[in-house]
Amino acid sequence: MSDSTGQAHPLGAILAGKPPRRDTFAGWQHYRANRRAFVPAPVLTLEQWQALSPRRQVLHDLHRTATHVNLPLQETPMALKISRLLSRRILVPHQATFAPL
Repeated sequence: MSDSTGQAHPLGAILAGKPPRRDTFAGWQHYRANRRAFVPAPVLTLEQWQALSPRRQVLHDLHRTATHVNLPLQETPMALKISRLLSRRILVPHQATFAPL
């Protein structure tokens, strides 16, 4: 995948087809050699983004989405408390409908 300037787009390797199989030797070697090749999309100001062509805006937005969608979830004390609270609130009504035999 390349843009109108002929330069390869960073998403080209991802969007080109199926990912390499990591359960084969060749696939694992390819994964090892290329796993850190993905470069996150640069942070643009609103003016810089608006200066892009509509096609480049879409590609930039897609690149940003792909970059940020794979971020690991951070297990923080607050996230853990909220997760437990929501789990209790979701599970309690369902548990109350079951009467003991």
